[in-house]
Amino acid sequence: MQDLDDVQRTAVLQEGVSCALATVHAINAADLFRDLPADPASQDRHNHGLWLLAMLNDHLRRIQEQVDTLDAAATAMVGG
Repeated sequence: MQDLDDVQRTAVLQEGVSCALATVHAINAADLFRDLPADPASQDRHNHGLWLLAMLNDHLRRIQEQVDTLDAAATAMVGG
């Protein structure tokens, strides 16, 4: 039964990472950071927000790669 639990855990991980990536893509698609604010302090926050989104996107992609590897291993255990 442990093998089935591993598959279910991996499915939840896949769903979580997919939802997080979809959120990042929705923020980018909505152009929420399209316009640069006029004052320097707001520009700094704007640029920092863009930087954080890029970092989050990269981090989520690395997590997705790890979850994909777990998913293949879990599926092989149940199927094999």
